[in-house]
Amino acid sequence: MKKLIFAAFAIAAMVACSKDEAPTLDSSRKSISINITNMVSQTKAVTTPSDDENYKCAEASDLTIVFCNASGNKVGDAVALNSVTPNGSAYTFHGLDQSVTQFFVIGTGNSPVLSVPASITAAEEMWNSDQTNAEVGALIVYGKSGSFTYVSECTDPANSSVKYPLFQASAEVKPNVARVEVSSITCTDLGAREADVNPSTLGFDKITLKKLALGSMEQPLTNVLNAANPVVAVTATPDNGKVWSWNFAGGDVALYPLSLTMVATSETTAYANPEHTISTTTFNEGATALTSFAKGHIYKMAIEFSEDLLSAEKICVNVTVSIADWTVHNDITPVFGN
Repeated sequence: MKKLIFAAFAIAAMVACSKDEAPTLDSSRKSISINITNMVSQTKAVTTPSDDENYKCAEASDLTIVFCNASGNKVGDAVALNSVTPNGSAYTFHGLDQSVTQFFVIGTGNSPVLSVPASITAAEEMWNSDQTNAEVGALIVYGKSGSFTYVSECTDPANSSVKYPLFQASAEVKPNVARVEVSSITCTDLGAREADVNPSTLGFDKITLKKLALGSMEQPLTNVLNAANPVVAVTATPDNGKVWSWNFAGGDVALYPLSLTMVATSETTAYANPEHTISTTTFNEGATALTSFAKGHIYKMAIEFSEDLLSAEKICVNVTVSIADWTVHNDITPVFGN
């Protein structure tokens, strides 16, 4: 019996000690667990054609997080995200001032921004700046929190005697542009009609590409496609393995006709009007019409056309499109001539 009484006293003493050492809630501060979406830790956006996973929006090491009050102004110091060890996909910050009610995340595909904005307004002005000439990896990416959700209380890992209210929040980080990339231009049957040496079906055996355009944005071309015998598809690609590309505001596809201008000639027949332009504003995603180019999306295209179609009244050219991650859509085909 005495042993049981002593054991009971020992347990009571332990409980009392535990209560005495329990962390004290500091409600003037808060902890926030943040999940940043559309981000990857291993790869970053690139300028050369690659698998979709390499077009992610940004690395953790590229981003800076800035905590703000209800007016959108910075509270405390900005934090480089690569200085914080995540727990899975979440980054947790402790001991933040109670006035923090929102935050923004900003960076580029190559590094954190050199001058961190002091407010959400200033960050959005930087994000909205003209980036039409930027490479993928140099685009400014940005996101801000929608709201904080209270979860529980948590103990400060750096000071076990203090605990704070814990909130959860998230932000999607993305660029403020749409992007079209053309990786190649192919004539599938150049020289096919000349190969039969039939004067009634003589066609072209050389194509000089002159201009590739998306809406009012143009890319001059100097590539030459020469026929092969036997006839095979001939392809032009940009120099150094890159892509012909544009960053733009996005919107209805009707605002951005995709066109290719070329001069098609023959060694045996003179043509009065050798210049041809093929153009389209019709894009299909599977069986569904694509109606707009969305910001935060990369549209990857490979243009293919046939020599036989250059003299037709309606020109139908197949262009295969896939969208890499910023946001991914698959099975997209623009339809020329509609």
